[in-house]
Amino acid sequence: MDTLQQFSLRLKEHWLPTYCEDPKRNYDPVGFRETSVRVSEIDARDCMLAVDHGIVFDTGGGRYRANRNSAHEVLFWEGRRTTSPRPITLWLEPIITFAALARLHLLHDWPKEALGTQSKTWAFDLVAFEPGLNETPRILGEIKKSSAELRKLRDDLVALSNEALPESIRTNSLKKWQELLSTKAPLLWLVGPSREECLFSVTYDAGRARLNEISEGALAYSTA
Repeated sequence: MDTLQQFSLRLKEHWLPTYCEDPKRNYDPVGFRETSVRVSEIDARDCMLAVDHGIVFDTGGGRYRANRNSAHEVLFWEGRRTTSPRPITLWLEPIITFAALARLHLLHDWPKEALGTQSKTWAFDLVAFEPGLNETPRILGEIKKSSAELRKLRDDLVALSNEALPESIRTNSLKKWQELLSTKAPLLWLVGPSREECLFSVTYDAGRARLNEISEGALAYSTA
């Protein structure tokens, strides 16, 4: 059985029933849209590793959380209540988020206890915290479900780094920029499907931030 077959099996036999049968939902799994499963093999594998290694864990009813946050992530998106059975689709962003967390732990040696989803203002999808500094992020990460969305966000943030006028930048990008400035996180990680990514070191001076694109190796955990 290949990776995508394994992913599909877990989805249909465990994740979807757990989600639908939760007492607060009681959805008919017949409403699940098979066409929504558009996950790459590498993202499917990394997502399953995140669950299998306890990097994210189900707190009940398909509500997942990482070690360093209380926010819950779900793997499905619900359509209108007026449609019966209620449409349910796979939500790609949490799949890629879990996959990215797995990479930080398994490839870059970050302890599970330092990893979380959703930053302080919810502007970013994942956070890796500085060792010993409970509220200080070293990495702020944002997940995008497509290459086009990833490029748009990258372009906005690079423009802000080059002091573009805020009026020319998308509101959501500005929110992320403001959290960068307030936290002074040294690494910004933008992640799309199939491990497409941009990684920046961030330097701060006089209320400004500068982005410098760097290699994936800078994600490595360090206590220094």
